[in-house]
Amino acid sequence: MEEGQRVIGTAKAAISTAGDKGNADIRNVESPMSNLVAQMFSATLSNGDKEFIGVQNPGGTRDSFDKGDVTFREAALTLPFANSLFTTSLTGAQFKKVLEQQWQRDLNGNVPTRAFLQLGLSKNVSYTYDESLPEGSRITSVSMNGKPMSMKKTYRVGSGSFLITGGDNFWEFANGANTADTGLNDLSSWVDYVKAASPLKPDYTKRGVSASVSGKLVPGGKAVTVTLGKALADGVAPQTLDMLLVAGNPKVTPPLANTKVKAYLGKKLVGTGKVTDGVGTVKIALKKGAKVSKGTRTLKLVVSPSGTRVLLPVEVSKPAPQCSKNHKHDKSCKDKLPSKAKDDKKKPSKDKKKAVKPRTK
Repeated sequence: MEEGQRVIGTAKAAISTAGDKGNADIRNVESPMSNLVAQMFSATLSNGDKEFIGVQNPGGTRDSFDKGDVTFREAALTLPFANSLFTTSLTGAQFKKVLEQQWQRDLNGNVPTRAFLQLGLSKNVSYTYDESLPEGSRITSVSMNGKPMSMKKTYRVGSGSFLITGGDNFWEFANGANTADTGLNDLSSWVDYVKAASPLKPDYTKRGVSASVSGKLVPGGKAVTVTLGKALADGVAPQTLDMLLVAGNPKVTPPLANTKVKAYLGKKLVGTGKVTDGVGTVKIALKKGAKVSKGTRTLKLVVSPSGTRVLLPVEVSKPAPQCSKNHKHDKSCKDKLPSKAKDDKKKPSKDKKKAVKPRTK
C-alpha cells in the first residue's frame, strides 16, 4: 500500500473549507476545516493551557475531507506547505489587533485584492464585530472560554511559521514576545491529531459574528433589537450565522441552517428570536423593577442548531424618574414636572399676605 492511501482516521461527515469546491478559493468567511486546523494547533501546542489560542490563515487550508476514511494523502493535501509550528505571546489588545487586521492592508498601506481574510480559530475564542465602524475599531468584543478577554493579560498563540512571522498581512503577529520554533511540523502534527480525534465531525459554531444592538436596556423601557449575522451591504466581510457551504460536492460539509436565537442576561432568559437566511434578530425588554446593575453588561446569545454562542456588551441604564409635584425639589426632575405641578409652583399661596407699604408723613 502506498503511503498516501494509508488510513489515519475517519470523518462522520465531510469537513471542508467554504463554498462548493472544498479548496482555498473562498477565504473571506469561516469554514469547519480552518477552525479544525486551528483547534489542532491548540491541542498540539497548548501543554494543558486552556487559554492557548490556535490560529489558521484561510489560504493555508487547501483541501477537505469527505465522509468516511481519512487518508494520509487527504491530510497532506489539506496542509501542503510543510510549515514549522511556531508559538508567540500576545496581549489581549494585540490579539484584538490581529483580528482587526482581517480587514487587509499590505506593506504599503493599500487594500489588496483579497480585502478580507477570515482566520480560523480554536474553539475557546470568539468575537463580535461591526463592519460599519471605522477601520481599526471594528472588533467590538473578544471572549475567552465564555468570558470577556482581558486586554492586558498575555496569551500564548500557535500556528504555522508563515502566519506567526506576519504572513498574509497579519503584521501584529510579528510583534509578539518570546516567539519560538517548536521543532514540530504541521503535517506530522495534523496526522497525529486526526488519529487521536477520530471520528471527526464538522463544527458549525461561528467564532466571529457580526452583531449590533439598537440601544440601551432600561428596566420598564422599550425593547431593543439585537441583530446577528447581518453583513454590511457594501462591506467585504460577507458571512452570516450560517457557514457558507454549498451542497452537491461530497467533499463539502453538509449545510446547516440556523433557526433560533435565545438571549440571556446572567442566567435569566430575556428574549427569543428567529434566524432567517443566516440573520438572527431578537427583541429584548427588561421588566419594570428588574434588578440589573447599570453600566456595561454581557448579553449571551445562543444560536441553534449550530450551538454558536455570542457574548455581546450591552449598556443598561436606570429608568427615568417618575416625576410629580412631590419630587419638585429633585434635581433629576427639573423641567420634567407635570404641567399642573409646574402651575402650582408659580401660583402664590392664598394665605400669603400682601406686603403693606409703610406710611409716610
